[in-house]
Amino acid sequence: MSAKLCPFCLESNLLNGKILYQDDFWYYVQFEDGELAHGGMIITTRHILTPFEINEAEWRKLHRLLPKFKALIDEHDPDGYNLGWNIYPTAGQNIAHAQRPI
Repeated sequence: MSAKLCPFCLESNLLNGKILYQDDFWYYVQFEDGELAHGGMIITTRHILTPFEINEAEWRKLHRLLPKFKALIDEHDPDGYNLGWNIYPTAGQNIAHAQRPI
């Protein structure tokens, strides 16, 4: 999938959700309805397929950002959290772009 057609690449203008944070490496999008209401996804700004392609600078930045993203979710008093990656279709990845549900 090219970045032009990828719903998680910001330049495609296909993203469905509200961006609450964005920098050079990551952005956080929150969903207003559906199964993930008030939950969100941490998404790489760089079009990569899996987290195995995340470079050291991106990992460092993500480590610093996780508490900020958790605080955004905490505003909605969640019952719990789920952090993880589905990698490749067999494991449930349905969009060819590295993203992390939170």
